[in-house]
Amino acid sequence: MHQLRSLQSNRCGVMLCAAWRTIHLLKQALFRSSINHMTKRLRQILMIGLGWLCVFLGVLGLLLPLFPGMLFMAMALYLFAGSSQRFHRMLLDNRWIGMDLRRWQERRTISMSAFRKASTIVVLSFLISIALLNGRIGLQILLACFGVVVLWYLWRISEQAENTVTLDK
Repeated sequence: MHQLRSLQSNRCGVMLCAAWRTIHLLKQALFRSSINHMTKRLRQILMIGLGWLCVFLGVLGLLLPLFPGMLFMAMALYLFAGSSQRFHRMLLDNRWIGMDLRRWQERRTISMSAFRKASTIVVLSFLISIALLNGRIGLQILLACFGVVVLWYLWRISEQAENTVTLDK
């Protein structure tokens, strides 16, 4: 009799253990999927927030002469492409900046007028910054080198624009 009771309790223990293990595995799977969903949602909200910050800075840059507005708009376009198709489309369909952003997204080129404006702004802002650092030769040389790199990058984009066939008028 004692052995029968021991065997029954052992079976119940094994069944209870198996049931507990199954419930535990299901809980873990549900928890993992909810964590993944929460992480995706948090990432999407963060990217949308950063995108709107870039739009704000871009609008500021379009109004202020020495602030790179289109750079921030291009960053917003990138952030919205990964988080919100609605906001991405809104930027591409904008009547003031949409054409330039579309050109950048499709061909990684900028128009010649945008190239001239960007080059002028880079040269002026770096010259002003270098002048403000009067007496700090090391920082002035560093800024001059950085300015040359930025201009080289702009000229490289401009060369790509000249080599591509465009249908724009």
